[in-house]
Amino acid sequence: MPAGSKELKFAGPARLRVEPGGIKVAQGKAAQERSVADEKVAATKTPPKRLGQAAINMRGIKPMTPEQEARRERMRPSEDGPFSDWVIYAMSLEQMGLTSEAKGVWRKLAAQRPDDPKLRQLSQ
Repeated sequence: MPAGSKELKFAGPARLRVEPGGIKVAQGKAAQERSVADEKVAATKTPPKRLGQAAINMRGIKPMTPEQEARRERMRPSEDGPFSDWVIYAMSLEQMGLTSEAKGVWRKLAAQRPDDPKLRQLSQ
């Protein structure tokens, strides 16, 4: 992922045009932009297997390494952080093999968007 990645959030209907220099608003309100840290972008580069298929992963609980604990804390968004940061955090937990902890985050996200079938699936 390129350095300086951004999240664009659009409110209301919009007509967008994808150009080499980025996404341009052809009609509607301008996007709210925010920078996304490279480590968080990297966490979404390779989705965990569980996110790509409906599989149940049965494994014993292993203690976290100090490196995993440090990464988990770096990736954890603030309680009132954006929805997308919590999705990235859940994906990071999945990649670290912390499936049960990730499910708790997926449950929180599914409660915020009850009509999303994928979130409902991941929370189970």
